[in-house]
Amino acid sequence: EGGAVGHTVPSDVGVLVRGGDVGALADAIASVVAEPSTRAEMAARSAAHARSLPGWPAQAAAFESAIRELLDG
Repeated sequence: EGGAVGHTVPSDVGVLVRGGDVGALADAIASVVAEPSTRAEMAARSAAHARSLPGWPAQAAAFESAIRELLDG
């Protein structure tokens, strides 16, 4: 886990491991590689999550709005 990933990425779309924990990373990779059905399920859930997020134009507009509010406030 690093930064805001644990708060912004649903836990069912992948495997999170603590930064610097090489053993945990190796175990996570091995478990995903060994289980094709798990890999396919995670891929489907991550694609569905990605489709639920705002696109770049909406994100850019929200960012611009926040910056303008800071500058005007």
